[in-house]
Amino acid sequence: NRFAWRIANDLETLSRFADQFETAGRDAGIPPAILLRLTLVVEEVVTNAIKYGYDAGAVGRIDIILRVAPDQAEVIIADDAKPFDPTTIPAADVDAAMDNRPVGGLGIHLIRSFSDTLEYRPQAHGNLLRLVHRFVKSPAA
Repeated sequence: NRFAWRIANDLETLSRFADQFETAGRDAGIPPAILLRLTLVVEEVVTNAIKYGYDAGAVGRIDIILRVAPDQAEVIIADDAKPFDPTTIPAADVDAAMDNRPVGGLGIHLIRSFSDTLEYRPQAHGNLLRLVHRFVKSPAA
């Protein structure tokens, strides 16, 4: 199953898209707990692109592709925002006391924690992020 969306870079559009994404995932048979995590990750990535990737008032586009196979879901998010590679951000110290934690970074921690694969590729005019979530974990070797 393959689903594709192109949305504008505004939070109102994101809200409508999130409902469509959940419906598509449910219809494609993504297990509910995994669909919840996947939806949170996609919303986080797109929210960050909208909030931080575009100058105020700039019109942009964000393309989202969902591919569902029997054993995994793959999401590709491409935008025309400012370059940003989330794979280069240091891991958040979630064990540190709240007073000692820097502001931000937990969204990227969530994206990493909820994704089995996280790949970034710069594009000529923006970013491409590929996320994979497997439905069945491989046994430890």
